[in-house]
Amino acid sequence: MNKLIELFGGFIVGIVSLLSFPLAIYAGIYDFKADKIMWTILDISTVFVGVIRGLMYLFGWL
Repeated sequence: MNKLIELFGGFIVGIVSLLSFPLAIYAGIYDFKADKIMWTILDISTVFVGVIRGLMYLFGWL
């Protein structure tokens, strides 16, 4: 049972990691097109901010 929990946890971490990076890149590209260079640097250098801003751009909240 312990191996199953570890496998499930690894699967969740892998999915979150794979989805986080493209959202940060998407936010960076979107900001770069709008000539917001400082936001582009922040989105790519701190993935947490990039993910939040990427989701906001994706759903049209920003």
